[in-house]
Amino acid sequence: ELAALNSYYQVTLNADGGTFSPDTTPSSFSRYDEVQLPTPTKEGYIFGGWYDKGDFNKTPVKTLPKGTDRDHNLTARWVQEVYVSAGGNDSNFGVSSSPFKSLQAAVNKINEVNTGSASYIINVMDNVDDSSSSSYDTSNNSALINIAPTTALNITIKSSDDNTQRTIN
Repeated sequence: ELAALNSYYQVTLNADGGTFSPDTTPSSFSRYDEVQLPTPTKEGYIFGGWYDKGDFNKTPVKTLPKGTDRDHNLTARWVQEVYVSAGGNDSNFGVSSSPFKSLQAAVNKINEVNTGSASYIINVMDNVDDSSSSSYDTSNNSALINIAPTTALNITIKSSDDNTQRTIN
């Protein structure tokens, strides 16, 4: 039992064409360590998170918390579509299993990676209410989305289910 408590585990990161600084993540860790995973970049793509064993149907992994006691083989997911849901969170990755809460967060993420040559889609998963936004103007009941691109943006906003109408407040 004592040997198991002092074991070290491996973390392997497959950036799938992206890049990150390898010195930001240890190649091994113990169950007493919390491992912060890097955020890689890939031109024209949005980083959609690290996924264990390349299973993109699960929730993306941001950290390996203390107490983790097995090896991890993580693969980066790259997307040109981001998701927004009323039940999301703006600190999420913006993928269907981890959507943003606001359109502004989706636009910010696209601006972050935009090179002017790619097309992006914002999928609205359900009715979205951005009225809690700091840019919400109560005098005329409107919220402003600050696009402010550094290069041209090609964005399509659509329902994640093409047959369903969504309301954006």
